Amino acid sequence: MNRPRVGLAILASCLLVSPAVPGADPQDEASGDGKIDLVTIGYDLGTNTTALTMLQNMVKAVEERGAKGRMLVAGRDEKELDLAMKEAVDLASTRSPTRAEIVLETPVVEPGERIVCMHSEIPNASKQAWIGFFPVDAADDAYISYTFLNNLTKRVYDVAAPERPGEYQFRLFLGEKVPPEATSDTVEVLD
Repeated sequence: MNRPRVGLAILASCLLVSPAVPGADPQDEASGDGKIDLVTIGYDLGTNTTALTMLQNMVKAVEERGAKGRMLVAGRDEKELDLAMKEAVDLASTRSPTRAEIVLETPVVEPGERIVCMHSEIPNASKQAWIGFFPVDAADDAYISYTFLNNLTKRVYDVAAPERPGEYQFRLFLGEKVPPEATSDTVEVLD
């Protein structure tokens, strides 16, 4: 299941939960390459301008990196906090995740012919996102060729068909050592 990446920070007397997302790559967060949306909730802050400024700065920081930020404030009333938490969960769960796709333009080829595919637009793809060409039964690190997505023009990737007949496919990865985000239909290289 492709879940949206959303962080949640709650600030009361101190920071209770930091913006961490299950399944998120800590390197993305640390380097700023990944774009994780953030919802902050201020609870019972009263006139604590330092805490309010901290929440505003957290939201501003994620927005400057191209992600979405939102600040919610709740008073001492637990119902207000419940409503703010519900709104935060609703924001996280209603965001429609973008699913990567690979469209194959040449499903059957002769050895040496060009095999062409195009991947869908992937907003906020990191510099480590890549696409590779594989035998169908190969492991994810056993590519024949690959390139980083930022090297492509108009999201098109093409390779010369191998001399060896068989079934091949393209796989798209959003980083290193992660499962493929998308896999193309099978390409058949004829005898």
